[in-house]
Amino acid sequence: MRRHLIPLLGLLLVACGSPSPKQTYRSTQRDLSRSSNAFDADTQERITDRVARLCEEYRAGKIQTAEDLHYTAAVLWRAQDVESLDLGIVIAHLADQKGHPNSLKYAAYATDRQCLMRGKPQRYGTQMAYSLVNDRWSLYATNPITTDQERAKMGIPPLADLQARADRKNAEPNTLPLGSR
Repeated sequence: MRRHLIPLLGLLLVACGSPSPKQTYRSTQRDLSRSSNAFDADTQERITDRVARLCEEYRAGKIQTAEDLHYTAAVLWRAQDVESLDLGIVIAHLADQKGHPNSLKYAAYATDRQCLMRGKPQRYGTQMAYSLVNDRWSLYATNPITTDQERAKMGIPPLADLQARADRKNAEPNTLPLGSR
């Protein structure tokens, strides 16, 4: 009987450990897809907790593979503080340097969020907002100096495509925050 307990305890310890960055990313995506409003307090609290845990794990040297760095950046761009966004940008670049495709887009997302937090136009055009007054989604102000070539280097579509995405979102039913219609 003892022989069977040891492997079982090992599995239990692994199961009780921190989820991988990929699992954390999937949990975040699941939360966002289930929530009728991605900005509700419970969803944001869970994301903030995940961001803090991933930042701690990265600083402790527990996140090193290209895949783990990629999924960490994919969660950190949703941070609500500039420091975590800074770290997310660094991590996205590290994932890219280690060969993980599509990681730089998370650096662009985090950069744009930082710009908005600082009251400046976003650089790449990745962030949009819903206006109750206009009853529409639109891109936040975007710095006109950034070119579509720069966007492409980061894995971001041209600005016209980003605007078209906002227009499509306006045409789709049920894409507006609760209480707006």
